[in-house]
Amino acid sequence: MREKGRSMVEMLGVLAIIGVLSVGAIAGYSKAMLKYKLNILSQSLTQLVQSYVTLLPQLQHEQNTTHNFIKLADELNLLPEHFKNRNGIGYDIFNSYIVFLQRTAGQRFVFAYTLSDDMLSEELCRQILTTMQPWSSFIGITFLQRDYGNDSGYEGDLYDSDAFFSADNGCSSKYAHKCLAQATLTDFNKACSKFCDTEYGKCSLHFQFYFNPE
Repeated sequence: MREKGRSMVEMLGVLAIIGVLSVGAIAGYSKAMLKYKLNILSQSLTQLVQSYVTLLPQLQHEQNTTHNFIKLADELNLLPEHFKNRNGIGYDIFNSYIVFLQRTAGQRFVFAYTLSDDMLSEELCRQILTTMQPWSSFIGITFLQRDYGNDSGYEGDLYDSDAFFSADNGCSSKYAHKCLAQATLTDFNKACSKFCDTEYGKCSLHFQFYFNPE
């Protein structure tokens, strides 16, 4: 006659199966959450750039002034929900931060996007470049830098073909850089893996926009 209940071995086997299933479920959830947050990042960044384009006619007539666009967008309720204004610096859903300055005297504005110092930097870099690509007709140049966070300072060369993407009208320049509009995912992967390896410090992406793109 079989005894009632389960043996210790059987119980341990059940617990092991539950553990394996739990690990798989957590991994799947983490992957889904990352995808969701990357989509939020793209939508928020697109909205932020669209806000700039909307304000462009107004900003063109305010010469010899410097605008902090993050503050201005916040004041006008144009700052995306998932961007937070902290003293004129915009923080995204990943806690990466963007300094977005308008320089009307130079007929351009520039923003630097410094990525959060974690293992997602390369993925964030690719997502941002892909999101900015449709705006290439407004962008003069795009380049990447790496900040070592010590006396070594920054590394980044405007003439490094892996780190630099030219404007639409600069593809045939003597430096023969790729245009942002024509760059492929492989190009973005190469740039991001080279300059956004968190083992060596934070990386930042720089975009220069112009009032009258040609």
